[in-house]
Amino acid sequence: MLDQNTTILLSNLIIAGSTLIAVFLTNRRSLEVERFRINHEIEQERLKRDNEVIEEVYQTLVTAHDLCIRLAYDVRNSKKNDVDTVGRIKEISSTTQRITMLIRLHMPPLKEDVKEYEDAITEHWNKLGGYFAARDQLSSKSGPFIEQGLLTAEDEYKKSLQTILTKLENTVK
Repeated sequence: MLDQNTTILLSNLIIAGSTLIAVFLTNRRSLEVERFRINHEIEQERLKRDNEVIEEVYQTLVTAHDLCIRLAYDVRNSKKNDVDTVGRIKEISSTTQRITMLIRLHMPPLKEDVKEYEDAITEHWNKLGGYFAARDQLSSKSGPFIEQGLLTAEDEYKKSLQTILTKLENTVK
């Protein structure tokens, strides 16, 4: 049989061991909770940045579209030769380049869609420039072909724009 001192010593050792185990488990759990919290904050920050890029691309697409609409209106309705089609096409082009750059850097899955968009908007502004240059010939035999070419390019451009806008909307987290 154990004497009283040995029993007290064993009892204290068991209590100390239990305490150490409890402290260890508590610290480990605290570290896990802290790691989870930090990872969650990092993920939230990443999602915020991703959504900011998506918003910037979306707004830039809308800006480019607005520029196209204004150019198309002026080309179709201007009675004078004072529409700076080349300057405005350059403005649309530089806006489109920003879209392309952002998508290629931040949204690689949309690279194919942005290529289609680039091709469609380029065809559209080329047809706008051609329409403006040929305004005096619109009543000739080639007039309907010029008009139809512009309308076809416009439709293709709008489809590609809508495709990218829809995919961006579905990407927002």
